[in-house]
Amino acid sequence: MSHDGAIAVVVTHDGRVRDLQPADTVTARPAVQLSRDILECIHSAQALFDPGRPQPLR
Repeated sequence: MSHDGAIAVVVTHDGRVRDLQPADTVTARPAVQLSRDILECIHSAQALFDPGRPQPLR
């Protein structure tokens, strides 16, 4: 699970997204920022199970 304070992501051991829970406050974020934040949370959660997984450039 990864959580940035507004987005919570749960992934399975094989890296698949099982659950994605955005908080109501994310609607105030611009769409581009929101999509980046969601992907960052997903990648962070996946990295817990596969530390060798390449992380996206920031």
